[in-house]
Amino acid sequence: MATYIVTGGTGFLGRAALPLLLERDQTAQIHVLVRAGSVAKLEEQVSAIPGGDRVHPLIGDLTEPGLGIDSPPPADHVLHLGAIYDITAGDEQASTNVEGTRSVVELAAKLGATLHHVSSVAVAGDYPGTFSETDFDCGQGFPTPYHRTKFEAEKIVREREGLTWRVYRPSAVVGNSVTGEMDKIDGPYYLFPGLALLA
Repeated sequence: MATYIVTGGTGFLGRAALPLLLERDQTAQIHVLVRAGSVAKLEEQVSAIPGGDRVHPLIGDLTEPGLGIDSPPPADHVLHLGAIYDITAGDEQASTNVEGTRSVVELAAKLGATLHHVSSVAVAGDYPGTFSETDFDCGQGFPTPYHRTKFEAEKIVREREGLTWRVYRPSAVVGNSVTGEMDKIDGPYYLFPGLALLA
């Protein structure tokens, strides 16, 4: 039986990841970091998922020191999905994207858990040319605070001694390829209404 702590479990990626974790590991126990005001949202979300009774709220906050958790449960894996994704936002993202990641890293290290950090292709910034999965700090600049905060967060993960980690860098996540579900219009999708008018 594996035990997980998940951040961002009520967000778009989290809503997709939780059912997959439950399906792939029929004995998994999952503790989802949520603010006290979001417990009902999490409970409603998992009530319709097979195995949802194995998902437990873990009251805390990415922006609080130590995630606001006094006694974290033991965990084999920490899946860090929590972040602010907003290209138009400013440095206010840093408390969640950077300092939140720092707290998650320290939690994973304390528990001896493998950290699964969901980063972003944004860490490539304005790097010209091919930026592979093994590239990281290549002298790139960052066109927005979002790009910079995702780079700084991944750097914290990579530089923490004694931490077992994996980094995943999705590009633009726009929706579920099977159901079409999405929760945000972003990037080139802003152009679709104009293209529809031209048709």
